[in-house]
Amino acid sequence: MNFKKGLLIGGISGALYALATTHLTGVQRQNAIRDYVLGIRDAINGLSASVTSLQKAAQDFASEVQNASDTTVKDITKTLDTFEYESQPRMDQIQKSVDKLQSDTGQSAPTD
Repeated sequence: MNFKKGLLIGGISGALYALATTHLTGVQRQNAIRDYVLGIRDAINGLSASVTSLQKAAQDFASEVQNASDTTVKDITKTLDTFEYESQPRMDQIQKSVDKLQSDTGQSAPTD
């Protein structure tokens, strides 16, 4: 309880001292407080606009990444399919050669 009382007395005495020693009139002080509060309000509005802009940018970025990844996956799949299609005759020829070598040497083909 003593701390709270001391804090209250200190706050009041500090405010009274500031009022007594200041060189501002009441109207000047009111204008200064109003300008300070308006400045804080403008800063908060600016921060709010920045946060909104950041959220939109993050959403746009996520959308772009999703689109790019979809396109990339499709391109890779297409490339792999093309490779498989183009390499299949070579793979068949290699398999025939392996089968012939194994039949010539009397070995059976390995099972997977």
